[in-house]
Amino acid sequence: MNHFRPKEVLNRAREAEKAGDVRSAANGYAILSVYLRRKQRFADAKSMIEQAIKLTPKSGRLYLEKSLCEWSLDHAEEAKAAVQKCARLGIENRKLKTYLGYLEHDLLNLPQLREHFFDQWLAIDRTAITPFAGLAQALIAQEKWAQAKIVLLDGLVLSGSNVEVRELLNEVIIKLNNSTESEYWERFKNGEIEVNDLMVLLGSKPRDRNLDFQPIDESREEEQRDELKDLSELVEELEKELELDSEDKFENIEPLMVEFRRKSNQVIGSDAQARLDLAHAFFEMGRYREAREELSQIDASNVLFGQAQYQLGNILKSEGSEVAALGAYQTVLRVSAEDSPLWKEAAYQLAKLYFRMGDKQRATDMIFLLEKKDKDYRTLKTLKQQLGLNKKEK
Repeated sequence: MNHFRPKEVLNRAREAEKAGDVRSAANGYAILSVYLRRKQRFADAKSMIEQAIKLTPKSGRLYLEKSLCEWSLDHAEEAKAAVQKCARLGIENRKLKTYLGYLEHDLLNLPQLREHFFDQWLAIDRTAITPFAGLAQALIAQEKWAQAKIVLLDGLVLSGSNVEVRELLNEVIIKLNNSTESEYWERFKNGEIEVNDLMVLLGSKPRDRNLDFQPIDESREEEQRDELKDLSELVEELEKELELDSEDKFENIEPLMVEFRRKSNQVIGSDAQARLDLAHAFFEMGRYREAREELSQIDASNVLFGQAQYQLGNILKSEGSEVAALGAYQTVLRVSAEDSPLWKEAAYQLAKLYFRMGDKQRATDMIFLLEKKDKDYRTLKTLKQQLGLNKKEK
């Protein structure tokens, strides 16, 4: 660092920006941000990284640097949002493994922020074991033992033989120091009980991982097979285009997206289930606008309308539109049968949203409403504890 000359780096970055070399300019501004942050000039560091992000908004690692700047300025919510943005870009850009390496390096001593990275990952994709283990480790580092236990149990359902998940869960159970739970854990390790039984015994609930609340019509599936195959091919073509080496080339994706949606509309027609599937694919890629547009084409008279509203709530929540997400989840409650998995999940999401927004009374009301239907639903007990509720309350 003795030969580092910040003024020269700044001048080169400005010259590169004027010349249209946005990647070189962004790299210079990012280097300056790191330098200024280490000098504890946090506001100046934030200005530099924001300029880098302005030039290359699809570069995920920049948001980790931004999160560090915001955290140093005591802007906890902004730091959280930046980390979540990095996770979403990791999924969209197919660079989660790369960003994960940066995360563990840059935010090594900030489990509070790493928690939000993995939480965002799991909000979009629950098919890999890595985010379960990562989230659990971040929670353990903060001594959030009960929350870590629930995350690890979910991971255990996905991959019961995963050594890392089993070791972490063993550590958590030891820390919780509950003799009954320790006995159940030993019985599971000895093969005496199944993982779903373990979840129930440890106060969790087996997750309906595919959230497929409608029965499959096998005859209809056969009729639609060719069309769905064509749709799948269209999705694959889009994914290949998204795997571009240069992140700044993403600005050229819009014409491709327009053509893809034109073709997919011809294939899908009025197939509501296909609309749901495509909306989910867009959601995973961080294409929230396209996902919402697909869902908007599912009419209120359709039997899948409730599922569409539930998915819309998830999208709006990821976008940070929490008030709008409340409306979507409330619609699910109105149109779904009570006691159905979809109804319970919407009630659960409403309780969590109200709690996050600081509306304790509505969160409490929703918790007790769900508790009447299923007192052991997911992390309901943890939510009650966080709200300071006890058995004497209604």
